[in-house]
Amino acid sequence: MNPYRFVGTACVVGAIEFDQFGQRAQFSDAQFREVVLGGGSFIPEADFQALEVTQEEIDTFGLGGGFPEPTADFSAKRDRAHQQVRDLIAEFTNAPAKGTGE
Repeated sequence: MNPYRFVGTACVVGAIEFDQFGQRAQFSDAQFREVVLGGGSFIPEADFQALEVTQEEIDTFGLGGGFPEPTADFSAKRDRAHQQVRDLIAEFTNAPAKGTGE
């Protein structure tokens, strides 16, 4: 199992509801691929840490709804996280899953 962070607005994986930007998750590599291709907005923990999102930003802006209005700095970090998700989707779509024999 590897650590990941949720960077979307709302998602349910199994019985767990993810509804806060920065919420922690644990997935195997195969689960992570399946979740991302299924529409879950998650990125690896190391990539999330590289964004330098502070706990204060998570506490203040982490829930969807736009109240209070996110700062330009946080919005830029969130946009970079969303781009990372799009990049993962492209990577997973263009590469066969491990163990499929393709």
